Amino acid sequence: MQNQINSSLRCPCNQLTASYGQLVRLQPFFHQVCSSDLITLAWINDLVYVSLIYTNGAPIYAFTRTRVLFQILQDLCQWSNQTIVQSLETFGQLELVTGYLLTVDLFENQMNSAIEQFKAKTTKDFLRLILLMRNITFINQFCSFQSHNVLVITTPAHAATFTTVNTINNAYNASDTCSCANDTTCKAQFGLYNDSYSPLTYLVPGLYKACFPIESLFQSTLECFYDNQDCFTIIKNYFKLADLHKYRSLNSSLDASRFPINSTVGSIATELFIEYWSQPLSYSAYFDLCQPESCSYTLVQSDNLLKTVTTIIGLIGGLSISLRILVPIVVTACIALIRRRRRHRLLSIELSK
Repeated sequence: MQNQINSSLRCPCNQLTASYGQLVRLQPFFHQVCSSDLITLAWINDLVYVSLIYTNGAPIYAFTRTRVLFQILQDLCQWSNQTIVQSLETFGQLELVTGYLLTVDLFENQMNSAIEQFKAKTTKDFLRLILLMRNITFINQFCSFQSHNVLVITTPAHAATFTTVNTINNAYNASDTCSCANDTTCKAQFGLYNDSYSPLTYLVPGLYKACFPIESLFQSTLECFYDNQDCFTIIKNYFKLADLHKYRSLNSSLDASRFPINSTVGSIATELFIEYWSQPLSYSAYFDLCQPESCSYTLVQSDNLLKTVTTIIGLIGGLSISLRILVPIVVTACIALIRRRRRHRLLSIELSK
């Protein structure tokens, strides 16, 4: 019966609209890299300092040239946060319109649907701008300041001639080449070098130099910087700077992130660097805003077979009792009526004689 009442219950709302901002509090929780030491100004400045000391004569694959990757990573984290903040302001002003009070289940379904649409739109807006930036960079073949995609030849010393070589030679496999002019996936792994004439000291896992800085970041992973890897410690020790040891590694525990440690930065960016959302719904707030003063419901009852049979039997039993009482009375009355008419007839005959 309770289910029947709930399905037909209608409670008109005095206030037909309620803003989403009053009904749900959306809060994103970002990937740990967006709050890590790797995107701090101190870390980036120390990389700049290291590059001034060690980059002279070092090949373009040297780790000292990676500071731009962390600068872009910092910008993307901030950009993601700003995009979400602006989208949340817009989402909070949208309204749920209901003429009648919704049930808890229906309220949750409608709100969850609106939230998923909000997430999809926010992600699409964020990625659209990134894709535009990447396409403009690739189509126009802008020269990166580290000459990742073009070769700069100076002849004479003060005249620079840019020849579009657009070829990356893998320092670890001379036969492996890739043209930046028609392939955005060109990449070569970063390593540790003393100078251009020294052999490779250490190959940094997951960190790649591509044709453009944004492509370098998106094709790289953060696996080197997790606490279950020796990579970050090797890098710190290599440069022999005490200040580098203050920077903390990323947490590699399974509950720290939904992304595997070897996930590319590009795959994390497509999720806006978000680990999960907190989205508690408030039905009580919705009820208060609806302000229903009265409710009505329709209850339809149908008799089952057992009840029908019981009713019929009851009727038959009642009829039997009634007949037992009424039949003798009716018979007696009929007999009395017949006798009276017979007497009246006999009396009439005698008078006529």
